[in-house]
Amino acid sequence: MMKKIIAGVLAAATALLFASCGEKKIYGGFELGHFDGSDYESGYDTSLLYRNTSELLGGDSGVIWVSKEENEEFGGYFYQYMSGAGGVGNTGIPTGEDGRIHESARDGKFYSFCAVTRSKDLNDWQLCGAADNGFGVKVSMDAWMTSAFWAPECIYDKTTNKYYLYFGAKARVNDGGIEGAEYVSNGWYGGVAVSESPAGPFVLATSENIYGDATAENPNGEILDEKNPTFMFEKYFDLASMTGNDTPHYNYYADPTPFRDENGDLYLYFNKQGGQNGFEVWGMKMKDPVTPDYTTLSLCIGGGTLNCVRALYKGDPSKNAPIYDGAEVNEEYPNDPAYPRWKSSSWNLTNVWADGTVNVEKFEDGTANPDFNGHVGIGSRGVREGAQVFTNKDKDGKTVYYMSTTLTGVQSADYNIHWATSHSPLGAAGDEFTFPKNRFFGMILGVDGANDFMSNLGHVQFLNVDNEWWIAHWEWPEPFGTRDIGRLYALSKMVWIEDDRVNFPVPIANGPTLSLQALPSVYTGYTNVAGEATITVTNGDKSTIKYLNDGLVVTTNYYQNREFKSDKSTTITLTFDAPKRVRGILIHNSYNYDYAFSEIDGIRFRLSEAPDYMDASAKNCYIRKLGFDKAYYNADQAWIQPGAAAVATFDELKVEAIEIDLSINKLLGSGKQIRISDIEILGA
Repeated sequence: MMKKIIAGVLAAATALLFASCGEKKIYGGFELGHFDGSDYESGYDTSLLYRNTSELLGGDSGVIWVSKEENEEFGGYFYQYMSGAGGVGNTGIPTGEDGRIHESARDGKFYSFCAVTRSKDLNDWQLCGAADNGFGVKVSMDAWMTSAFWAPECIYDKTTNKYYLYFGAKARVNDGGIEGAEYVSNGWYGGVAVSESPAGPFVLATSENIYGDATAENPNGEILDEKNPTFMFEKYFDLASMTGNDTPHYNYYADPTPFRDENGDLYLYFNKQGGQNGFEVWGMKMKDPVTPDYTTLSLCIGGGTLNCVRALYKGDPSKNAPIYDGAEVNEEYPNDPAYPRWKSSSWNLTNVWADGTVNVEKFEDGTANPDFNGHVGIGSRGVREGAQVFTNKDKDGKTVYYMSTTLTGVQSADYNIHWATSHSPLGAAGDEFTFPKNRFFGMILGVDGANDFMSNLGHVQFLNVDNEWWIAHWEWPEPFGTRDIGRLYALSKMVWIEDDRVNFPVPIANGPTLSLQALPSVYTGYTNVAGEATITVTNGDKSTIKYLNDGLVVTTNYYQNREFKSDKSTTITLTFDAPKRVRGILIHNSYNYDYAFSEIDGIRFRLSEAPDYMDASAKNCYIRKLGFDKAYYNADQAWIQPGAAAVATFDELKVEAIEIDLSINKLLGSGKQIRISDIEILGA
């Protein structure tokens, strides 16, 4: 699995005093011993920092955080559930009771699926699946599924104290000879596996292991067993109509993602593939972790043309009727029999926003529409997949539901993540999930003109741990290639920014990156406290000071103006109301090569008390000439890697203020203006 060089780079602090009469700045106090991030290849401080080293092979995985409070034995780790992992194939080869993969199904006792890994820091991963050989799911030989265990996602249910793993998988051929099997095809179905441990072994959900009785019925009156998928839409709806295709085994279920609302309600979203509108994202409310409320089925985001900004139900609510025989009438999610809400054809994929604006590429006079939301000439135009749902509050305090999804297929380098929003978890009538105007505004994570190192970033997992947001995602081993030869794990931080065009926070990734970045605070114990500082500058555009500690590291051209700007040499001072325990600093360079610094002149720390290794009178210290790694830019091409920073980490200091000196004469390019993307202070 992933390996790192652990570098012993924190030099002991010295007691030297330095006062420079020949320099403009006076550096008093002691010179701080520190790790300098100007040469990561010589090693770096892995207790605080990481790089996306592209070493973990897998794909389309779900990731959860398990705290010690949730699970004393297995807590303190992130768990990742994969379609496959490095060296661990998902081939559906049967496994014996001894936990070894057998050459023939005749010798097998069970099938094993889903490589499970765990990590304390979202960076270094180890196999931990408890079924066998790192796998976490154990399926009996006569169960409904045999292969293609794809895109699993897991949740913990505190009511039952169990972990539920949602997945799509290929069913075995059912020619009527499988006793007790009710499913009608060998297509892709939705399944749930359950375990008392996040590492497994997970087993397929049955009435016995869910309700404690093999004859117990779920809230839909079904008895769950291993012979049938957990979700079988064809028991309630016509499968051919559900898929929009006359071939019953046509693929129609993939990429499930569970979401627990703030009131405790559980929802499940998934891809329906093969409908008349291409690949679509559907959602439904759950009665319990394994029982859908089919009356709530809703098309959340349509496929078809990429110009579509929302999906409108065609039915007349006044003609509401049961969605299937025996179902109750659902007043919240009406079903007009003329337009069954479970059919793709019952939804209108409109390119018109609620304000009447039409999403066209060009206006009638031929000028380009800046709000055009579609991708032109790339990927599969009818694809929406890899959905996730998460929430935040708008300026009025209302909950905003963000649905992230890709706008193209996995074969496209522009397999990027975009958001749509609603105030309803399933996009209620009049408040449908809607893409924003301008597709670049709506991109959370994706490729950019300055990114030549990472592509195909579309299937992700959003994580919020201690109010710090992360995106676990994937990249192609061959960036911007034309073949899907596997996928590699990567990690990007996500932040929320304000934008006057909307009244809710906008999610945006600080990535992708290849440079040194700060690890999650749940692992290091240090978070970015720069946002708590008051900032002043000796020179610079005062209106841009706010960008120094807004948390946004500019990695896309769309946000390149959200940087601090100064036409002269300047000193940036960050002052804290109360002393902070500080272990490191990252000064993120400009997105634009012309305005990027080649080094930091110096950093001064005003201390509330001297560190243990110094005399009590030592209340100031400094770092001189903090370098910027040459690996992050190319002078011949005037190119700089987005998100890269000048980095210093050191033994803990108790800090009242930090001063950063930058010289206009130390720019990489010819821009004649210093620009800083963001400053991170790793503190507590």
